[in-house]
Amino acid sequence: MRDWEAVVDHLLESPRYGERMAQHWLDVVRYADTSGFANDWERPHAWRYRDYVIRSFNNDKRFDRFVKEQIAGEELAPDDPEGRIATGYLRMGPWEQTGMSVAAVTRQQFLDDVTNSVGETFLAQGLRCASCHDHKFDPVPTRDYYRIQAVFASTQFDEPATPFLDAETREFAERREHLERIRDLGPEQITRLDKENSFERITKKRNAYLESAFERFVPQSFSVKTGGGGKTRILEGGALSSPGGMVEPGALSATGFQVKIPTKAAGRRLALANWIADQRNPLTARVIVNRVWQWHFGSGLVAASNNFGRMGGRP
Repeated sequence: MRDWEAVVDHLLESPRYGERMAQHWLDVVRYADTSGFANDWERPHAWRYRDYVIRSFNNDKRFDRFVKEQIAGEELAPDDPEGRIATGYLRMGPWEQTGMSVAAVTRQQFLDDVTNSVGETFLAQGLRCASCHDHKFDPVPTRDYYRIQAVFASTQFDEPATPFLDAETREFAERREHLERIRDLGPEQITRLDKENSFERITKKRNAYLESAFERFVPQSFSVKTGGGGKTRILEGGALSSPGGMVEPGALSATGFQVKIPTKAAGRRLALANWIADQRNPLTARVIVNRVWQWHFGSGLVAASNNFGRMGGRP
């Protein structure tokens, strides 16, 4: 028995343990270093969230804290970079960089993804069906789906400001071409350039840009922040083109444990995180225990670890 205890202690104390457990968690939260879709853009600094998960396991972080940080870390502890990094969880779904007329569609895809992910990750409840109609098998009405989505309506991506280079690049190329043409002219054809059009001015502008670009190398997080308090409507049939009645932020009504979530933009995610992590919530503890059991023994007490609903099987 002592030999087994020594082996277990040795494995738990190894930093490799956190890396191994993090692999399982990262699969659950749909972690990826690129954004998917056609362009599959790289996600700069997304790896910081990965390392945050590893540290959390190796430091034996309380699970309730782990939950709260990922949903609302920057609200929970505004001065703690760790909390801001943790909110990268909310951005781990596929994302297509679009704009103009389809920007609203892309935004709705994000809201649908994060709503369903929070339901599956922490509550083992597949909510996506309720985006179109009341869930056919579980007590999740469409109103509940959009009440949870309303929590994230004020959530915006937190990214550093990036200067637009197109205009600068064109100007530099045009003036460089102009100077090349001047070199090919004879002395009698050259007229004096005024200072405003000199190559020196362009070079100085370029150098000023490069100096400002140094900020890109400052450690940054792939995270979210609270923006404007967006309004949420029930989408008939899940279609963005068919908005219905307004809903206020809320949580699952079937749990019997309710929460008051602010209607103002700030504090929505933290209120939901507190509700999920509260010991009175009948789902959260059972879901993570089942996951840990599955990760260590190969099969969970409930086979469908993301679905504790009627179609997910019995323990």
